[in-house]
Formats: sequence, C-alpha cells, structure tokens
Amino acid sequence: PPTPPPGDDQPKGKRGEINTEIIAALTLADTVIAGAQDPDHAAGLARVKLKPAYLTTAIALTAEIRADLAKLKTDRTGKGEMTGEEKTAKIALLAIIGVIQTAAKRKFLDENPARLDGYYVGKGLGTLKKEDLLTDASNILARLVPAEGATEPEDVLGGVEPLGDIKTLTDAIQAYRVSDQAQDKKKKDAGKDLEFIKTKVAKLHRARRQLQLAANQAWPWTAENVQNIRKAFALPPDKAMTE
Repeated sequence: PPTPPPGDDQPKGKRGEINTEIIAALTLADTVIAGAQDPDHAAGLARVKLKPAYLTTAIALTAEIRADLAKLKTDRTGKGEMTGEEKTAKIALLAIIGVIQTAAKRKFLDENPARLDGYYVGKGLGTLKKEDLLTDASNILARLVPAEGATEPEDVLGGVEPLGDIKTLTDAIQAYRVSDQAQDKKKKDAGKDLEFIKTKVAKLHRARRQLQLAANQAWPWTAENVQNIRKAFALPPDKAMTE
C-alpha cells in the first residue's frame, strides 16, 4: 500500500529527506489523479458514488504544493552571493574606513605605528566575512567616540569630525548591517513555508486516499481483469488496499 506523506505530527527530518518525501507524495498523487481522470474509469467511480470534490481538491493541492516548493527553493537560496544593496553598502563602508585609516596613518605612522593596529591598517578588510568586517568597523568607531562616562574619545584624528567622517562611518556600519535584511527574512520565512507545505501535503494525502479507496471498492482485487485498472490508481493488483 502507498506510504502516507509526512504530516504535521511527524518529526522534522533533514531538509533533503523532507523534500524527497514531498516529491514522492506528489508523484503518487499524480498517478492516482490520472487514474481518476481516465474516462474509462468514470462509470466505476460513479457507481461507488465518489464525490467529485476529492478529485478537484487533489488537483488543486498538487498545483499549490509545487508552486510553494518553488517559492521555498528561492527563499532557501541563502547567501551564495551578496545582493546588490549589500555590495553597495560594503563598498561605502570600506571607503570611509579607508579615509579614517589615512587619517590614522598621518597621526601615528611616524611616532607610534603600533596604534595603527587598532585601525586594521593592512589587514585587507575587504576580504573579511560580513560579521568580521562589521566587528572591525565598530571597533574603529569605538576609538573615535567617547566611551560611556567619558568626555573625550580614545583617539582624535585630524579632519575626522563627529558630524563628518565619524557620522559617515556610523551610518555606513548600520547600512551594511541591514543591507540583507530582506534576504535573511526570506530564509526565516522558509521554515514557516515548509510547515504550510506539510499541512497541504497531509490534505493531499487524504484526498488521494479517498480516490484510491473508491477505486479499491469499484475494482476489488478479487474481481477478474482489474489488475491494470488497480495499477492506474497505484493499488496493489493482488491484494486489498490496507491503508
């Protein structure tokens, strides 16, 4: 007998396993729907008073689930590449950091070059992961603004003013931090989308099962010359449906 697709009460498996089960449920439903739509089977299904709503529901659900799976795949794409917005924000952040690094070199390069480590000079910030770049940029900013309870910042760099480059750095950090919020939201929504899909798969299972039960009644395995018809409904040809 066909194996029921995963319902809401089943534990979550690995992503690939869940997708495989959903695809298997759709494939089985496609077979049964085709059998129910075959004009040669109409009389037999009418004789056992199959409600047409089960067929129309199964057809609609298979289409909906496939559309939902396509959306889920898009939402799960994740962070393979940066979005255009994120690239623009990163370039702007690196640009203002470069300006501040130059100001730091002017002040510390000759007399106290070790201080340049606090500005990550020569570190290659452009190659860092997003989280690491944001951390380093925030550390630079922390050197230029007064700490809590203090009146003066740790460093005062020539030409780097609170309403100028410091504000630009503050804004650039925030812009880069939120630049991929929409994409991150899609990834979070993907988990909810999967739950909705699993709910629809459970409904599809019930509709598909009603079609099979009707066929099982109309063409019992003990009757003659029904094997091909039963196969058309994904029913075992030599025994009753036990689901």
